[in-house]
Amino acid sequence: MLNPALVLTIAFSSLTAALPSSTGTGAAMDPPPGMVLIKGGRTKIGTDYKDLKKLLEEHPTLHGNYSSFIAETPEHTVTVENFFLMVNEVTNEQFEAFVKDTGSRAPRHWAEDQENEARDTFLREQGKAKRDAREAGEEVPPDKKFEPKEWWRVNWDKVEWTLKDDLRARPVTHIDYQDAKNYARWAGLRLISEFEYQRAVRGDSTQTYPWGEKWEDEKYAATNELKRIKDVFPVGSFPEGKSKQGVYDLAGNVWEWTSSRFEQYPGFKYKPMQVGKGKNKDTLDNPPNWNPDFRVLVGGSIQNSRFVARCTTRAGFDREQITNSLGFRCGATPEPGLDMSRTLLDEIPNSVRPVSPDDKVGTFQFMPTETVAMDRWLTKQGKATVPGYGLISGYEYVIVTPVEFVIGNSAADVGKYSRTEMLAPIGFLSTNQELAEPALPPGTYLLSFRGKGKTKPKRAAKAEDEEEPAEGQEEVDDSSEPELLQDLIGLDPNVDNFVFTDMTGTPVAAMPTEVVEWGNPSKSSLGKVMKDLVIPAEDPTDDPTIIPQEWLEVRLFIPGHNSRKGLRAHLPLRFKDGVLDGEWRM
Repeated sequence: MLNPALVLTIAFSSLTAALPSSTGTGAAMDPPPGMVLIKGGRTKIGTDYKDLKKLLEEHPTLHGNYSSFIAETPEHTVTVENFFLMVNEVTNEQFEAFVKDTGSRAPRHWAEDQENEARDTFLREQGKAKRDAREAGEEVPPDKKFEPKEWWRVNWDKVEWTLKDDLRARPVTHIDYQDAKNYARWAGLRLISEFEYQRAVRGDSTQTYPWGEKWEDEKYAATNELKRIKDVFPVGSFPEGKSKQGVYDLAGNVWEWTSSRFEQYPGFKYKPMQVGKGKNKDTLDNPPNWNPDFRVLVGGSIQNSRFVARCTTRAGFDREQITNSLGFRCGATPEPGLDMSRTLLDEIPNSVRPVSPDDKVGTFQFMPTETVAMDRWLTKQGKATVPGYGLISGYEYVIVTPVEFVIGNSAADVGKYSRTEMLAPIGFLSTNQELAEPALPPGTYLLSFRGKGKTKPKRAAKAEDEEEPAEGQEEVDDSSEPELLQDLIGLDPNVDNFVFTDMTGTPVAAMPTEVVEWGNPSKSSLGKVMKDLVIPAEDPTDDPTIIPQEWLEVRLFIPGHNSRKGLRAHLPLRFKDGVLDGEWRM
């Protein structure tokens, strides 16, 4: 906050910038690094029962996996929206950037040498314990098995590892579902759904593989039909198998986590399948083990056949599952900030979410689709040579997500509500950049409006034995009670303010606003503006010092409850010097 002793004035400069255009600081549809746009549309999902029966009759070796195949039925149509998709499965070097930046757990195979050393130490100590027991005439302890996974669970944060060059361009494996989600959040991305995966493969067609229908063992994908399998392949090793949009390895190499729960498709009805004829007749009867806590894997891997690499395959895996052939790739929604807003909503504790005293309103709902945001990615050079590849080294963002509506049918109503109920919920602000005004560290904050004027809490209902004021005696006015927000965060009750509350429910800052009005619907937006910091001279006859400052102005529109019109307010934010420099996607 500004030093009040300086009696500074901040005013909009006559050079106030217009809101950025779609080409000025990065168009909304510009993809994140290493991604391409997948056009949405009506998409065939799953497999028709008759087609599945034909497949199983032609390939008896697949009968044992009937529960997996029948989970693909029935075929149905789903509308998939436009989305961005990584051109490759996330590589070890991409994941390494996340691990180093956040201190997160590295995949176990990055510490292969240290694991071997730990195993040798374990065996030496076990051998010594046996020799010592024999020499002492004591019972020899039984053999114990070295458990690599348990060793890594206990020691991952104590072991120094180095990512070998040979691993850099290969898909990251030995990661679970939460690891994949954590990377996606850090990178400003998200996991894809199984429907998006099938859209990326099929588009408007019903084809089985990204390249079409035909199959050649050594040409299109890394499956167990290959003769040269030793490890997962570097991403993009099978360019003939890429999709029309230039997405690689959608079939084979490693399984890929999706965000989809392992649940039956709409209209699914289980029934055993009769296949074959005569003495070759067989009854396949093994229903899927549906579990909404599991997540769907897609794509197959080098450990599976081409039939598992079909785009309709959906395997349900425990979210804690870790294997040497399971990785992931990320997607993103074209609208800036929408993915991060949805992620943050899952992280905001229920205990601090604003609740209306009106039971018909209940808990205020946030509206991610109305999010306004600016964001950008930092990148560095990587080892992988896939066309379109991008190695993200950081993600910077500022987002504001409004509530569904404000209580009232005028700006005065909202102000009155804020003084009666202490605050009127507006939404939430989240950024990983440091704010100068209001002075706040990176984080997520509930955003509320507090109209100018004294706090006037609702009066409690009079008790039956409470006496009315005597004739001529004024009723006690308790509206002059101390302003708690004024004491806590220095709020000036004589002006309209935005109030910021942290995730413990504690108000931590206030920011005055000059624009609060009621008006017709408009699209919320944000943009950079110039404001002048005016410092009065010590000598009144001298001109003041004027310092231009770049601010971010968030222009919010939030509908009124039961009203087409709504509250229009401007939230000014000033970041630390240099934060707003350069190009941002808005």
